[in-house]
Amino acid sequence: MRLVWIGPPLVLAGLLACGESSSPDYGTPSNPNTPPPVATTNVTIANYAFSPANASVRRGTTVRWTNNDPVTHTATSTDGLWDSGSLGAAGTDSYGSPTSGGSFERQFTTVGSYPYRCRFHPGMTGTVTVTQ
Repeated sequence: MRLVWIGPPLVLAGLLACGESSSPDYGTPSNPNTPPPVATTNVTIANYAFSPANASVRRGTTVRWTNNDPVTHTATSTDGLWDSGSLGAAGTDSYGSPTSGGSFERQFTTVGSYPYRCRFHPGMTGTVTVTQ
């Protein structure tokens, strides 16, 4: 019997994985009418404001809030549906390059209007409007 060296075990693992599907698995939603993610809309937090303050998205879209301010903020639903918790402040890395602060994502699956605010800075408000 002749043995053939094919390299380290990682190569073998890579060869075994080649036949697997690379499609994402979203799992089975608890509600069959919930659409899979179709898009992501970004809302930036900067200069004590949400931008865009009024985001209009299609049903199934994920909205991502990212804090680019040097202070902590939140994205908190005014009707109690969600709360991002504290989104850490942006800063600079060890090379002096700017870094983003904390971020939060939420998928919107129901048509409607969703007002929100920053719990720490009540003058910071926004709305996500979800359309069909």
